[in-house]
Amino acid sequence: MKKIFVPTLALIAVMVSAPSYARWGDTYQNFGSSKPSIFSADSDAYWLNKFRGYKKYPVHFYTEKMLRGDEKPEVVKTVSTHEYKHNVIVSAKVGQRMFDSSSYQISQQKGKETYRATTDGLLYTGLDEIKISENQLLKPLGEVKINGNYYVVLELPETSYVIMADTKGYVLDALGQIEHGNLLVPKDVIIVRPHGFQVEEYRETKEITGDTRTNFEIQYMGLENYEFMVFQIIEGGHARNEFIPISEKNIVLQNTKFEVIYAGPDYIEYKILD
Repeated sequence: MKKIFVPTLALIAVMVSAPSYARWGDTYQNFGSSKPSIFSADSDAYWLNKFRGYKKYPVHFYTEKMLRGDEKPEVVKTVSTHEYKHNVIVSAKVGQRMFDSSSYQISQQKGKETYRATTDGLLYTGLDEIKISENQLLKPLGEVKINGNYYVVLELPETSYVIMADTKGYVLDALGQIEHGNLLVPKDVIIVRPHGFQVEEYRETKEITGDTRTNFEIQYMGLENYEFMVFQIIEGGHARNEFIPISEKNIVLQNTKFEVIYAGPDYIEYKILD
């Protein structure tokens, strides 16, 4: 396994250059949970007298089914992109839209559960830095129990590392790796900027749009020989003309009721009726 602990001298050099960032136990207490750091229960002698430079915790891995969530669409809602006032006199010029149904159905489908960063973040290891962008998605691998508290283990893309976050989403000042079903956490600390760097639960949603070909629009196309009003109905990408005698005052087009106030060669005045 690739070593994940950072040489002490290199880490001290980074901390001296950024004195406002305390070691992770202090940072965690001030900006994360009120619980003590995961290493606070261990004295320095523990680490000095042990050959192993890390602690090992079993990981309770999430299954794909747990992450997938609900695949059934939620309640379908109808969205209207245009609103037309009813029972009010309006006008439309030749070739101008009189009415547009412009409604379609949307059903939201829940996607996989994941986490995302609430701000930009930097993780300094003493040798290099790992950048995390605001809204970057981080895949949850599972949970670990450390000193009686639970933490979610998040995969860092394009690295061999994972990070841990408490129930409030605060990221711990430590990097880990997964090996044989266990989380390995080194004693060496990292520096997290900004203080209080957090992640939050996030579930992607998919929008399924209904068949918009059932939508239609109605345009006024003027008069035919001063005998007929001409209306063009566009539906499903196809257009057709409707001819209605100019003497008609109450007309129905595409199940939409209109009252014609005036119809001339250049424009029409009308009401959309309930």
